[in-house]
Amino acid sequence: MLNFRYIKADDKEFYMNSVKDFYNSEAALHSIPDENIEKTFDLAIAIKDSPFIELYIIEQDGVRVGYALLLITYSQEAGGKAVWLDELYILPKFQGQGIGGTFLEYLKSNYDVPRLRLEYAPVNKFACEIYKKHGFKPLEYKQMIYGN
Repeated sequence: MLNFRYIKADDKEFYMNSVKDFYNSEAALHSIPDENIEKTFDLAIAIKDSPFIELYIIEQDGVRVGYALLLITYSQEAGGKAVWLDELYILPKFQGQGIGGTFLEYLKSNYDVPRLRLEYAPVNKFACEIYKKHGFKPLEYKQMIYGN
């Protein structure tokens, strides 16, 4: 049975290791400093009902199998609140079992927002196909960043 729950303090080691795995996989274009991972975890723990960040642990039969990081924002273009699925990672030995797709359905069912948004690395074609299967479509904007 799958369970999606908010992160707890005793999830820190699992979360830290999972994020490092995510950023060293084809799902990400580059790695990030450990201190960034720790800051995100600490913020999610410190601000339980944050209007900006939600950090989930994904469990299957009581075993932690992944995590998801959601960012909550407002989109004038969408006309309301938007949920950005910033990261979704399922441990490799649990991939291909429909866990990620079930989490996407959970988001669509439990977040009454006009827009769910996500990004993926172009080389991660497997993830792209899962997202399309669950009704996501390309948004042809390019992004730019300043800083990290």
